[in-house]
Amino acid sequence: MRRLYLIAGSSILLIAVISVVTLVSMSGEKNEEQKNPSSEAQNLNELVTIQTNKPTHTPSTLSSSNPSKYPSALPTSFSSDTPSTSPSKYPSTFPTSTPSISYFPSLEPSSHPSNNPTTMPSLEPSSNPSTPHPTLSQLPSSFPSLYPTLSPTSSHQPSTTVRPSNQPSETVSPSLHEQYVPGELYLNENNLFLSKGLEAKLIATSGKRVMLNNGKKSEKRFHERPDGAAVFENPEGDGSYVYVSNSEVSSRGGGVGVMKFNADGEVLDYYMALEGTTRNCSGGKTPWGTWMSCEERPRGQIWEVDPWGNYAANLTVMGTNGGKYESVAVDNRNPDKPIFYVSNDRIDGEFRRFIPNETIVQNGTYHDVLTSPGQLDYLVLHPENNTYEWTDDLTAGMWSASNHSKNVEGVDFRDGSLYFVSKRQRELFVLDTDSDSYANETTIGGYFDGTPDQLVRLMNEPDSDLIYFTEEDGKHAGIHARDSNGEYYTIMEADETETAGLAFSPDNRRMYFTFYTNGALYEVTRKDGRAFGGDFTTLRHHESMR
Repeated sequence: MRRLYLIAGSSILLIAVISVVTLVSMSGEKNEEQKNPSSEAQNLNELVTIQTNKPTHTPSTLSSSNPSKYPSALPTSFSSDTPSTSPSKYPSTFPTSTPSISYFPSLEPSSHPSNNPTTMPSLEPSSNPSTPHPTLSQLPSSFPSLYPTLSPTSSHQPSTTVRPSNQPSETVSPSLHEQYVPGELYLNENNLFLSKGLEAKLIATSGKRVMLNNGKKSEKRFHERPDGAAVFENPEGDGSYVYVSNSEVSSRGGGVGVMKFNADGEVLDYYMALEGTTRNCSGGKTPWGTWMSCEERPRGQIWEVDPWGNYAANLTVMGTNGGKYESVAVDNRNPDKPIFYVSNDRIDGEFRRFIPNETIVQNGTYHDVLTSPGQLDYLVLHPENNTYEWTDDLTAGMWSASNHSKNVEGVDFRDGSLYFVSKRQRELFVLDTDSDSYANETTIGGYFDGTPDQLVRLMNEPDSDLIYFTEEDGKHAGIHARDSNGEYYTIMEADETETAGLAFSPDNRRMYFTFYTNGALYEVTRKDGRAFGGDFTTLRHHESMR
């Protein structure tokens, strides 16, 4: 019996010990469970780590098929150990050196990108080397920067597309250094200070035969003292054109020279269309395609010249008693009633207006328009109220010129406004021909260290913002321009005393000008291939290069 009690006691003690051990074991498991993440979360982290360690097929320099339009404000030299497969649309402004860690990444893409990586760092070394972030110069942009890139590039012409493409672009935007920036000058190989985006080449020099496109030279030598000029397109429509240039040589040694170009701007021929005249200064174009050449001498006259040689030169009736005539402009808004304006480069040089006989004009006998009598008037300015009138009193016209507009040279007409320049007063006058009022302003600006001379607007460019001037009697004469806001800019300058012969090709892609003294004729083009009336970057108001 006693043995039975001992066995029962031992059994009870064994059961108690087992219970204690079980409780202790359960408590330990619970504590261990609290110390470790769930197996589901652990499996999820392992899945993400495996996915991010997969190699990418996208070139590392692009970083994404949709690169950011807005590059980081500061370049970063830091790299990520595990590059993300979904880079942020808007990169962080500042790099982070100790990224925080998310233990439970979402399987759904976030609509708000985070600066923090979304995977746990792996304890195992990565088989893929770290890839640095692209620099600012590698990030494509939707538009070219206004400032040069910090890193050199292998291409001078960035792509116009926002996203990288394997297809070639049909049109490529020029880089900054090729864009036309009127007023920002640089020294080119011809010792010319040209506006940024321009280049020039020498075509002819006075006293020398002109080199032609066939390798031969012209029979005639390029004329001395080249002055006013214009360009005429071939009426046959083959794209060829001529550059007509006055020769301001004294004692009947002057005349009009003609240089013929093909549609590509290559020189085909050079010849004289008028000879035996004296001091042919500037002139103007008629609506029917002839050149009016003005003699600048005490008893000078105005000649009409056919640049294509279809008929001999005519002496017009616009000069009448003679004068130091400079330039001619035409108001042809009514083709049946063209109006001609003539400047006279004297202190008391009257400014003339000639209205031809309407019957002759309407009959289409243009050869007789400027050789037949018409209406001749003279300009009288009233500065007290900025109005003007036309009179047939020559004395009144001379008095007005000597008091209000001395030595008028360059003349141009556009959209109802008559422009002319007083060389002595260094003023630009703008007459509203529909309201009989006018305004005047100084031309002192840009780098006019001489006086404004000839005045030219771009033909067939109604939206062009610039009026171009040549310069006379300057230490560093050049080509200057005025914009619609009244600001003046230097397009070109050089160590010469006078520029002249300013004209543009029919497509406005070539600018021509001469240096009066040494007789050099230059062709200037834009490096971006555009017309001078086309888009250009912000104008730079230029004061001096020296």
